[in-house]
Amino acid sequence: MRLALGAIVKNEAPYLIDWLAWHQALGFTDFIIADNDSTDGTTEILSTLDRAGMLTHIKFPSVLYKKPQHDAYDHMCRRLSGRVDWLALIDADEFIMPETSGDDLATVLRSMPQDTGAVALNWAIFGSGGHLRAQGDPVFQRFQMRGKKSSDRNGVPYPHQHYKMIIRPQCYAKKIINPHHARLRNGFGLRRADGKALGIDQHGISTDIDWSRFRINHYATKSWSEFIQKKQSRGRADCPDLVRNSAYFGNHDLNDELDASAQQGIPKFDECKENILRALGESRPLYDISVQNMVSFVPPEKPETFAGAIETSQASPRTKNTAARHLQKMKLRIIEAFSQMRIAR
Repeated sequence: MRLALGAIVKNEAPYLIDWLAWHQALGFTDFIIADNDSTDGTTEILSTLDRAGMLTHIKFPSVLYKKPQHDAYDHMCRRLSGRVDWLALIDADEFIMPETSGDDLATVLRSMPQDTGAVALNWAIFGSGGHLRAQGDPVFQRFQMRGKKSSDRNGVPYPHQHYKMIIRPQCYAKKIINPHHARLRNGFGLRRADGKALGIDQHGISTDIDWSRFRINHYATKSWSEFIQKKQSRGRADCPDLVRNSAYFGNHDLNDELDASAQQGIPKFDECKENILRALGESRPLYDISVQNMVSFVPPEKPETFAGAIETSQASPRTKNTAARHLQKMKLRIIEAFSQMRIAR
């Protein structure tokens, strides 16, 4: 079975190696990574691993009025249709986590009924655990506090009902609804890892939370310094003009329960990581420097409380003016076209 992992990344150099090694150890055979204007060494690391045959690296710059994550996922589904059996579409802060050491992802996917177009895995969101500064160890070892499986915070449900998909590319109906949900061809449905049909509240959100067999550990905030240095500064891949502010950190910093299930890693993780680092060759210093920069970064003081919208627009006046000019040109072209039609009559 060929099991592929697809993602779009931006400035993930300190995290890529552990993330790739984890999923390679989990049984993924193919990796296709879209690079969205990275500037921290991510591009060079991916290019080196591409030349070593360990993944496929695609440069995927942002384009005005376009959502790069949607377009990247669409490209991956189309490109890998007929080439791989399954394609997981996740982010670089998400780790597919087996419930027990005996759960094998390939075995689970082989057992799915033929009308299964995709398998959905719910989030388990991990918070900062009170860490203000970054460390160089893998994120799944550093962060062991997560939100309750089913609870409310000030009346707002935890977002563990969000799911990500492992899709059969040949069942893709050429439409990415959002980063959590792709449209499937008629006759194919979404199931959970236990084979049961998925109840959908809305696209990307299930009616309940199920962590049996497999789930996705989502390290949404990491430490306060990592949130400021990495997550806040790069914006969102599905909405490039939106930037996550400190209220996002407060909303996703869920630390209700200790969950050390990922602490020991998974079999072959260390071996896979060593192989990937060896493949970096002369590019290895780029990875080491990115980790050093992450660890040495000193963030501003963390607020006592968080308030306001979790995301705000980061579009500059120049970007907004450019958009306005494009709209004005479109209006003029439409007016000109109507005028020519009238003259022709």
